[in-house]
Amino acid sequence: MDLAYVCEWERWPKSTHCPSVPLACAWSCRNLIAFTTDLRNDDQDLTRMIHILDTEHPWDVHSVNSEHSEAITCLEWDQSGSRLLSADADGQIKCWSMADHLANSWESSVGSLVEGDPIVALSWLHNGVKLALHVEKSGASSFGEKFSRVKFSPSLTLFGGKPMEGWIAVTVSGLVTVSLLKPSGQVLTSTESLCRLRGRVALADIAFTGGGNIVVATADGSSASPVQFYKVCVSVVSEKCRIDTEILPSLFMRCTTDLNRKDKFPAITHLKFLARDMSEQVLLCASSQTSSIVECWSLRKEGLPVNNVFQQISPVVGDKQPMILKWRILSATNDLDRVSAVALPKLPISLTNTDLKVASDTQFYPGLGLALAFHDGSVHIVHRLSLQSMAVFYSSAAPRSADEPAIKRPRTTGPAVHFKAMQLSWTSLALVGIDNHGKGLGLGLEEGASCVRSPSRPCPPIPPPPVLTGKPASAFTLRLLTRERIPCSFAPPLGSPGEGPAAWREAFRFWRTGSVSLRRPPRPSSGSAPATQPGDRPVPQKPRAGVVGPRRCRRSADTARAAAPPPGGREGPGRGCGVPQRSPPRPPLQLSMLRISPSMGHALDVSLALRHLLFLLEYCMVTGYDWWDTLLHVQPAMVQSLVERLHEEYTRQNAALQQVLSTRILAMKASLCKLSPCTVARVCDYHAKLFLVAVSSTLKSLLRPHFLNTPDKSPGDRLTEVCAKITDADIDKVMINLKTEEFVLDMNTLQALQQLLQWVGDFVLYLLASLPNQGSPLRPGHSFLRDGTSLGMLRELMVVIRIWGLLKPSCLPVYTATSDTQDSMSLLFRLLTKLWICCRDEGPTSEPDEALVDECCLLPSQLLIPSLDWLPVSDGLVSRLQPKQPLRLQFGKAPALPACATVQPDGLSRAAGQPKIDHLRRLHLGAYPTEECKACTRCGCVTMLRSPNKTTAVKQWEQRWIRNCLCGGLWRRVPLSYP
Repeated sequence: MDLAYVCEWERWPKSTHCPSVPLACAWSCRNLIAFTTDLRNDDQDLTRMIHILDTEHPWDVHSVNSEHSEAITCLEWDQSGSRLLSADADGQIKCWSMADHLANSWESSVGSLVEGDPIVALSWLHNGVKLALHVEKSGASSFGEKFSRVKFSPSLTLFGGKPMEGWIAVTVSGLVTVSLLKPSGQVLTSTESLCRLRGRVALADIAFTGGGNIVVATADGSSASPVQFYKVCVSVVSEKCRIDTEILPSLFMRCTTDLNRKDKFPAITHLKFLARDMSEQVLLCASSQTSSIVECWSLRKEGLPVNNVFQQISPVVGDKQPMILKWRILSATNDLDRVSAVALPKLPISLTNTDLKVASDTQFYPGLGLALAFHDGSVHIVHRLSLQSMAVFYSSAAPRSADEPAIKRPRTTGPAVHFKAMQLSWTSLALVGIDNHGKGLGLGLEEGASCVRSPSRPCPPIPPPPVLTGKPASAFTLRLLTRERIPCSFAPPLGSPGEGPAAWREAFRFWRTGSVSLRRPPRPSSGSAPATQPGDRPVPQKPRAGVVGPRRCRRSADTARAAAPPPGGREGPGRGCGVPQRSPPRPPLQLSMLRISPSMGHALDVSLALRHLLFLLEYCMVTGYDWWDTLLHVQPAMVQSLVERLHEEYTRQNAALQQVLSTRILAMKASLCKLSPCTVARVCDYHAKLFLVAVSSTLKSLLRPHFLNTPDKSPGDRLTEVCAKITDADIDKVMINLKTEEFVLDMNTLQALQQLLQWVGDFVLYLLASLPNQGSPLRPGHSFLRDGTSLGMLRELMVVIRIWGLLKPSCLPVYTATSDTQDSMSLLFRLLTKLWICCRDEGPTSEPDEALVDECCLLPSQLLIPSLDWLPVSDGLVSRLQPKQPLRLQFGKAPALPACATVQPDGLSRAAGQPKIDHLRRLHLGAYPTEECKACTRCGCVTMLRSPNKTTAVKQWEQRWIRNCLCGGLWRRVPLSYP
């Protein structure tokens, strides 16, 4: 496990991005990362920000003002990775979606609200899709044996069994709220208590069962209290959402039952189900100020012992022993350093006791470990059942800047960087951590606020958690229940100006996180003291530094040292905690990307490492997930073998599955070939083939049968059959066997398609002209000269273009010929047919004869060979990252990246200021386009954001790429460039 890159904000003079409290982070299956910060200006006003970035371009971060009034507590991606949920400490939930399907443009259109009740857990409803990975069958030939569909019911279904979309949330007062998204756009929201006796919920998590039920785990934050579990059933009755809850068996952490450890770990800091779709295993972490302990529990069915008297009375009981559900501890760690963050794997590997045996037999470790971040700056990967250590990372080496050469630098000393939030990627091969240079997340105190009582009046002990009954209580009742639990002057007295939901939300923030907000407390009017009530504890005006109570504010190390008395026992001026202090400038927040080796540090053979990477690439290809995190571990020497083995596994599948995965495997091969200088030219070939397949299917779909009562075959299928059967090199003889009335189109449609038809003609001419240089694999188009399927597709398109040219000659491709009487289309079709016959699938493959090569050598003297516009050079990181040489990047600032490991062939790279092209519409945009453009996050394909053409056929072509690029990557808006 090593550091790949670090991205941070530079210091801003007038506003600062500081970590939010609590810090939230989420990683989608499309390799988009969302995290939160608070933007603070000179007036100490906070703006709750949500930042979304692509892992390939982390500096191109999109920051959106969430308009949440309180701290954002939860972030959650949906299964498709295109929508994001955010919830705050005011009970507001927002659903964010891509505006214009752009990864760097987001908007919130729907949401829900539980007013004044902070959200502590949030999740999308399950859609019923669950895939299981069979690691022991990774060598099988069929994808159906490696990845199987698990029977799993959705949380809620519409008419016909379609899953209903929505989300579920748990609040701090013990409420569960469910919001359902109807197809009409309407949102149905319902709220219910988890149980009749409601209590404070400081931690919660949500999981789903195979029967469509939901399991909620809650804890009040004290290790002396039980961890409660509830079953939640959601249904729709009379167009209203209905929630039914049921209490499940609870548990006490084992560390509380040990007399030696009973009071050592007073607080439960982390509560997580090991998987969203598996509610039988749960992970608990209890902590003190300096140490933590982690326990893993499992829910099992056990027989209930029955007395012999009842067995004799009831024969039925004696025949079948009654069963009950009971929590049993699986494993526990020894005393650890204090845990600051936990990240769970998302790879759907079955959780059984044989995991260790399967891992030792197959040596496949991804998905078996969870990540624990500690306050000493280390990150440990431990087995998620046995909690045995698998890998360790120490943040001692500082990353180098993107412009700094890789030279030996002296080790610097400073505070350890520890992550406050972490997330594992969907293949568990990468880990993202959010921190702020080890300063902690406790916010500095503002003027007029104090958090520590004087030694003469220490903070009182924490009373047991309050219990709420019935329906949601008012904010006044909640403030009364929480006020006694806040050992700090932030608990507002009765009747104070802080009366209302904001007051107890402030108390909740301190109660759960140990930190206070940067917002100033309300000040009483001049000349009058704040109103108090009998029983209120007086707040000392000038408390002295000294003994701190059990629940004091967590402040940064610098602030804590400043508040401590100097040596000798005397307090320096302004050093007491009660003296107004302005917090020091906060360092910028930092995002770290770590690579997690598939071998977890074990020595693996090259063939076995290739097998593991191939297995994960196949998983991404089947599920449609992005495979960027898998590419982090592909070395240049592995590329050729991975591409060949990936193609072999693909050809073993049935024809229907091959058709579904045809574009994904091409995109995957292209991204792999970027990593090696020996295969970089094939990147252009794979993207050209993607474009060719898209053009062929679009043009064939425009063909319409002349009569409605046509046979089973469509005009496109008949065209393919005729062109495959007739091997004549004369294009006119092939046209005679087709029904030309099926090719009749509107003249405006044909003219609108001219740019696509021109690309087909130019590409055929380029391939034939490059045939004499076929021995050079670094030249783009090399793989097409041996691909019979692609050559046959080009041959079919040439026939279609010839027929359409008879209807409207202006739609034909334009060639610059040396002779006015030369029929360029017939010449190219004749040479293309001869080349196709040499490598078609039906016959034996043979080398092109010398006569064909000689004719192709004469093409430059007959026609002007066009210079094709290939894809631009990718500005991503994956091909530039090097082992043990992490990069330091800045948000919002494109880096001067080191030289790419791949070597771009001559004529393919575009310098700044050269004319740009729309790769989808094949339109020239000029050196500095005036129209807004979007680019693919994966391949770099550029196209205009708005369509300049209103023709139906062109709209049909553009609608294919409205959501994703040709390669399946997401779009991002590209800023306009100026000379």
